[in-house]
Amino acid sequence: MKQKIYILSAILLASVTMFSQAPQKLNYQAVVRNSAGSPVISSPVSLKFNIHDSIASGPIVFMETQSATTNQFGLVNVEIGQLGNLAIVSWGNNPKFLEVDADINNTGTFIPMGTSQLISVPYALYAANSAAGPIGPTGRVGATGPTGAAGATGVGLPGPTGFAGITGATGVTGSNGITGPTGTGLNGITGITGPTGANGTPGITGPTGGGGNGASGPTGSIGSTGVTGPTGVNGAPGITGATGIAGAAGPTGLNGLPGITGPSGADGNAGPTGLPGSPGSTGPSGATGITGPTGAAGSFMIKDFATNFDGGPYSESTSYTQVLFVTVTTTLATDKIIVATSGYSNETNQDDACVYFYVENNTDGIIGETIQSGTQGDGQNSPWGTTSSFAGNFVLTCNSAGTKTIALYVKTCYSGSYNGNNIRLTATVLGN
Repeated sequence: MKQKIYILSAILLASVTMFSQAPQKLNYQAVVRNSAGSPVISSPVSLKFNIHDSIASGPIVFMETQSATTNQFGLVNVEIGQLGNLAIVSWGNNPKFLEVDADINNTGTFIPMGTSQLISVPYALYAANSAAGPIGPTGRVGATGPTGAAGATGVGLPGPTGFAGITGATGVTGSNGITGPTGTGLNGITGITGPTGANGTPGITGPTGGGGNGASGPTGSIGSTGVTGPTGVNGAPGITGATGIAGAAGPTGLNGLPGITGPSGADGNAGPTGLPGSPGSTGPSGATGITGPTGAAGSFMIKDFATNFDGGPYSESTSYTQVLFVTVTTTLATDKIIVATSGYSNETNQDDACVYFYVENNTDGIIGETIQSGTQGDGQNSPWGTTSSFAGNFVLTCNSAGTKTIALYVKTCYSGSYNGNNIRLTATVLGN
């Protein structure tokens, strides 16, 4: 699980003297916490330090990455400059800003922890790079002068206050900072007092003990409800008395004066049905009723039937010849004309008996399909003739109601001569 890192840090500065070389290091101490604010204890961590010149995003004048391990309180202590050379930083020119990046558990991903300005104390390192004062002329040895006054105590500015951590157990008292050397004579600088070690995490408060109340005794059981007595039986209803006998009608009184017509009385009961009367004579026949409308589609009926036939011969031809025709009558434009043909033709002179034939609604110019009968070449060199049939069935339509002429047309297929016999043409009209 990724942890968001919070670092509470303080920089502990090395002391500087004017007559010994200053350590080129800065002590760095921080408490590493996760996103819940709890210290990350006993874990490896990598810290990357960048020092920027002039502004927080200015040029980097120092860069260093160190590895450390947090202690049981989440605390890390490192020395900036342990691996790099802080002497290359020109402390006397421009402000300096420290940027810190952290990598928990050394995953290879550094998370920026922020950039803050280095205030005052690090610039004491500049004293190590200052030029020495001029040497006075050598004079004669005089009397030992009085001891010079003690130099003023150097002032160290406190670092920024870190974030408040979770109260833990009291930490180990931090070590005392290095005491700076006593200055001698003028320009003596007192070393910087090291900062006080960070307070340890207070221990966790133990849980509050539970109350000592004893358990309540059980509630006594509720006594059972007594049995309900049975409901009494309802008494029997009294007997209804018999209706008294109606008294005899009194004598009819004298006719009184006509009274005002009273309201109509209620209808009396219907009298009994009379006996059937004798049958009446048959009335005259009624006029013939009007013909009813045509039935619904799908209920077909034969409307007309016509037939004609010819027993005479039919000889070969090079074009279609009308052989027979019949007439039929349609009553609707949607009527269908069913046509059937029959008959045959005998070949003569050893020629082919092969014909084409079709029927046509001559009135409306509607032609049915063409049928071929017989085979070309079937009678060549045959000692006897062959026969072609004129049997066929056709369905013709019409464009309007009225009388229609239906005709049969015949044509030879190839060559030869033959006689037609018993040729018949039958037409039937079907309609709604």
